[in-house]
Amino acid sequence: ALRTTELPQVRRSRGVKRMQNQDLANTALLHKQVENALRQEIESGIWAVGDRIPSEAQLSEKYGVSRVTVRNAISRLVEDGLLVRLQGKGTFVSSHPIQSNVRVSRSFTAICEMQGRTAGAKLMDLQLCEPNAQQAAFLGLAPGERVLRLKRLRLVDEIPLVIETNYFPESFSFLMREELSGSLYRLLAQKYQITAAQSRMVVGVCRAGAEHVRWLGVAQSAPLLFNRSEVFDQAGTPLHLAEQAVRVDLPEIFQYYV
Repeated sequence: ALRTTELPQVRRSRGVKRMQNQDLANTALLHKQVENALRQEIESGIWAVGDRIPSEAQLSEKYGVSRVTVRNAISRLVEDGLLVRLQGKGTFVSSHPIQSNVRVSRSFTAICEMQGRTAGAKLMDLQLCEPNAQQAAFLGLAPGERVLRLKRLRLVDEIPLVIETNYFPESFSFLMREELSGSLYRLLAQKYQITAAQSRMVVGVCRAGAEHVRWLGVAQSAPLLFNRSEVFDQAGTPLHLAEQAVRVDLPEIFQYYV
C-alpha cells in the first residue's frame, strides 16, 4: 500500500478531489507541494536507492492532483539527481544527495592521517580524452581541448577503499610524467605551487557495478558512498573535478569526512 504524504492544500474525503481551473500562481504552488512531498519520501528513506517509485497515475490519485502536475514535479527531481527515468521501465530513486557549501578542500591522504591510517594509491587509468559538457563548462575548456582523466584505486593500510577519478584540463598533462602513488595534492603544492584550496561537493549513494566488484572486492549492487567535487585552486580558479566511490562496510578502517 502506498504511504500517503498529505499536501497542505489538498483535502481528502471519500474520493479524491481534483483541483481544476487553477490560475498560474496556484498551479506553480501545487507543483512545488508535490515536489516537496516526493522529496520527503526519498530523503526519509521510504523509497530506497534503486526503488521504482509509483506511476504518475498512482501518484496523481495519491495526492489528488493532475498527472501533468505529478510529471512536472518528477522532472524537477530528475534534474536534481534524486530520480532517474528509464525508458519502458519507470522512474527510479538514483541517490539521496547531500550538497555541501564551498569548503576547505581536504585530501584523501589527509583524511587517512587524521585517523592514524596510511594512504596509498594504484593507478588504474591515465589518459587524455574528450570531455563531457559538465567537465568542459566547469574547467572552462576551449573547443577541441581535452581533459586528463586520472583514475586511481585508493588504499587504506593496503585495503582497497575508494575508486577515485579526477578530471584536469589538458594543460595538466605534465602529471603523466609523475609518480602518482602518493598524495596528488602534495605533489601539486610542493612541485608546482598549485594548491587545492576549496571545493564544492555533492554526496550521494550508488550501487556497486562490475568495476567496483573487481577493484574494491564488494558484492554486486552493494551500497557505496558516491561524491562529486568541484575543486578550486588558491586563486579561485577551477582546478579539477573529482568523483569517488567509497566503501562503507569497513567503518573500523576508514570513515569519510565531508
